[in-house]
Amino acid sequence: EKLMREFKYFSSIPKEYERYFPSLINLSDTNNSYKLELEYIGFPSLSELFLFGNIGLNGWDRIYSSINSLLDEFYKREPVIVQKASGLYSKKTKERVLQLEKLLTKERFENLFNIYEKQFKVNGIEFPPLKKSINKVISYLEDFECSRPFHFGHGDLCFNNILIDPIFANLKLIDPRADYNKDLMVYGLIDMKYDLAKLNHSLIGLYDSIVNNLFSLNSKSNNEFQIKIYQPLNYKYISTEFSKRIIHERIPNETLNFLTANLFFSMLPLHSEDVERMLILSFAGSSFLQKDNLYGSF
Repeated sequence: EKLMREFKYFSSIPKEYERYFPSLINLSDTNNSYKLELEYIGFPSLSELFLFGNIGLNGWDRIYSSINSLLDEFYKREPVIVQKASGLYSKKTKERVLQLEKLLTKERFENLFNIYEKQFKVNGIEFPPLKKSINKVISYLEDFECSRPFHFGHGDLCFNNILIDPIFANLKLIDPRADYNKDLMVYGLIDMKYDLAKLNHSLIGLYDSIVNNLFSLNSKSNNEFQIKIYQPLNYKYISTEFSKRIIHERIPNETLNFLTANLFFSMLPLHSEDVERMLILSFAGSSFLQKDNLYGSF
């Protein structure tokens, strides 16, 4: 099913956006058997450059210029449609919460169950129960998603899906969110603010550090934890410039914080193989909802 959606997506990319994707080599559809062959792109992902690269401040300036051009190209045009976006936001999160609550009945998730039901403390900062924070996000989303402008876009603009030439900062996008709009019979429509949250999730939220297990976690008694998440070279400059050049004029801070928290919370059951990582993801999402930001504590 995923391959079929990507087949439809790549076969319908508007001409003006083709330069942002690998070139199509071959598309075939025979008896509902889909084949999709794409150009090989030998660039590292933005995640790899972010975590392990040493491209200098000028390199990041070029990357931000390329991302700005991409966002303007996709999202400065008139929207294709304005509609309710619950499938993109609250509906998915509610489904994931049900999955999470099933996991929490198992013994090995005891620490996660405790922070789900009770308030907790991380690096000396107090947080409400995770369940309360998730419900707060869902409530916000139900209002936010009522009427959203949709454009043709990528839809999963995390750092792993952006391949970057580290010298010239030319970029290519892979693994798009190829959702189907039944009313218009088109693929690939997305809310710009969702893509902005995905970028923020990767950079300000340090998601790539977390999923690569570049963190430390110490559990204390009474729902207290001490954590540290790896911040890459030149992180202060990179994060400040990102907020100023990519985020500032495109999305209000409150909206960005709720959407970013939602991404962390909705991903929790997808990481059930690693309870410590689930705890860090929970702390990260909770941090975006309150004034005392956890990210300033390490």
